[in-house]
Amino acid sequence: MMLPAVIVLLAQVTQGPEAEPPNTYVFHLEDGKKYYGTVVKEERGGDLLVIELDEPWKTRLEKKTINRSELKSQVRELKGARRKRIEEGFQERGFTLVDTPAQPRLPIPTEQVVLAERARAMALALEETPPGASDAPGQPLTHPPAGPPDQTPPVEPGSPSPGARWGLAALLTLGALVIVGIVLKTMVLA
Repeated sequence: MMLPAVIVLLAQVTQGPEAEPPNTYVFHLEDGKKYYGTVVKEERGGDLLVIELDEPWKTRLEKKTINRSELKSQVRELKGARRKRIEEGFQERGFTLVDTPAQPRLPIPTEQVVLAERARAMALALEETPPGASDAPGQPLTHPPAGPPDQTPPVEPGSPSPGARWGLAALLTLGALVIVGIVLKTMVLA
């Protein structure tokens, strides 16, 4: 049950919603309903058409059987009309089609698109502010203080230097090894 859904999702991810199936038609019925899809097979000597619905926003492929006597017309769907229909179908379900480097017109939730655009605008606004513009008291610094990039930051007067810290670590390690050696010697010779 789960395997067909995974296969359909993988096919949609690799092809995308814009992968045009062959012979996409609009089926107009006498009762006013419209179906979009491709003819899969004809049954009962051509009296029944089995169509695979073209709805890329669904995870399962659906098939519909139409009686030819109920069919008012069968018209090939234009590429632009299909593109618009798919875009509107995704928008009705809360998705926006976004062009990405990996896949053109990838369906992404509209809420995430809005948040991404807002974050992009905030980042651009931060880059456009001149250094020191918000360095007023009570405001956080937006840029680090200017200085030569090869200069190391000054050491605070109360903190030990890196050499002193490594020396202390080496001294503690050496002391621990001496104590371990004494304990082993007394246990072996005792």
